[in-house]
Amino acid sequence: MEDNINILVVDDSPSWCAIYEEALSESAYAVHIASDMTSALDCLNQQFFHVAVVDIRLDPDDRDNVEGLDVLQRIWELDEGTVAIVSSAHATADMLPSFRAYSVFDFVAKRELSPDDLARQYKSAAFIKGTIDKSGSLTESLARIDQAVLEARRISNNRKWLKSPFHLFRGLSSRHMQTDLGGAGLVELRPFLGRLCRPLFPWLHGSRNVVSILDDSGKTMAVEGYAWSRALGKPVIARVGRREHFEESVSQAPVGASWEGAETGEAILRQSSPHFEGLVCLVTNKSFDANFNPPPPRRAGTSSHA
Repeated sequence: MEDNINILVVDDSPSWCAIYEEALSESAYAVHIASDMTSALDCLNQQFFHVAVVDIRLDPDDRDNVEGLDVLQRIWELDEGTVAIVSSAHATADMLPSFRAYSVFDFVAKRELSPDDLARQYKSAAFIKGTIDKSGSLTESLARIDQAVLEARRISNNRKWLKSPFHLFRGLSSRHMQTDLGGAGLVELRPFLGRLCRPLFPWLHGSRNVVSILDDSGKTMAVEGYAWSRALGKPVIARVGRREHFEESVSQAPVGASWEGAETGEAILRQSSPHFEGLVCLVTNKSFDANFNPPPPRRAGTSSHA
């Protein structure tokens, strides 16, 4: 499965959204647009983004609106490797401590702004290393986003490899999963699951644990679990079983047995090894709001701009 680079643009200006969407799509990035804080937070709940380009003012009729800072705080709380770039005509010098606290990667000005003056006020020349006038240098702005993508891929890949692929199958430990499926051991099973599950990370679990598909004698042929893949922004079902019994498990219980009422499409991932077979299917009829809770923060703190 192709590893898409997801970019979130949070801006109340349709013009700037259109500019970013066109330019970034030409670079083969998957671009998502949010025009207000609520839709931005919904996007962050449902999907992992490598880069978020965030405006500070998200209500053109409210000069005091700084809801973009709340978006930056949520990105910081999730701590998944998303790299934030502030792109705004409404940033002020007193926001720089918040930008630093939320680990903002860069600042891009939409208007004439002297980065030297801001640096002298806050002695933060290194922090605002990429400050530019966006209206005069879109090319440079896009180059900074490309650099942010490289940083985000480095961080998110590290997080992905640190996460055990067994954790996708809620309620079944690695030892029990290997015992239930029998043979081959973790030496084969762990890398096999890694190839199958890591493209789905980060994920959110549903309310039910893994389901075992048994043969007539009560022996486990396969195990199945479901989750919301935040890498894809979609719900998925994953099934793993002994290779020689995998098709029999599908005949015994169609893919989707772990999630009542789930309708599945074709497999988007399929892996096999000498002893194991596995597949991942998208779920076509289940929504995020009705079935999952927003991801909890990996780190929590009070808002520094409150």
